[in-house]
Amino acid sequence: MNRFITIMVLIIPLTVFGCGRPSRPALIIDGIEFSSSEFNQAFQNSRFVGMGASGRKQFIDEFIANRLILKEAERRSLNKNPDFLLELQNHWEQALMRLMLEKISQEMLAEIVVNDQDIHSYYNRFKDTEFANMKLPDVYQQIKWMLSREKQRKLLAGWVESLKADAVISLDYERLGILQPEEPPSQVP
Repeated sequence: MNRFITIMVLIIPLTVFGCGRPSRPALIIDGIEFSSSEFNQAFQNSRFVGMGASGRKQFIDEFIANRLILKEAERRSLNKNPDFLLELQNHWEQALMRLMLEKISQEMLAEIVVNDQDIHSYYNRFKDTEFANMKLPDVYQQIKWMLSREKQRKLLAGWVESLKADAVISLDYERLGILQPEEPPSQVP
């Protein structure tokens, strides 16, 4: 019984004083609630962030105006417009592709090694053309960066080819309106 009373003494204040209750919204725009953390996150990502108190006031005005415009667009069902949905899909695909390519590029950069022999070989091959009148120490980092990027490009192309090899792809060139690539002529001995 004492244990029950102790538990109740701990639980009742938590429920009465709102331990699990969501915090009061900092901003309500036409029934849409925004917490102070949501608002502050939007402010931190805005062009007004470095402008102090006046920037914060300008941001509030713009934030409210933008939310009202968005709400009106939804009221007019523009968010269901096929052109809008296609644009949204394209943006989402591009953003996701960029994120994937950044991630795989970082992983590949960790694997790429450009050694002194690679750099010296490249410099010697092009010292009379690309690097005329330049000493190796002056272009060393540039060559290293170029070779690193070239290795990364090749790894990325290989990675894409491996994705293609693992995928099931069926092409109907005619239905796609593409001339079917010609087979290379066979060699007659």
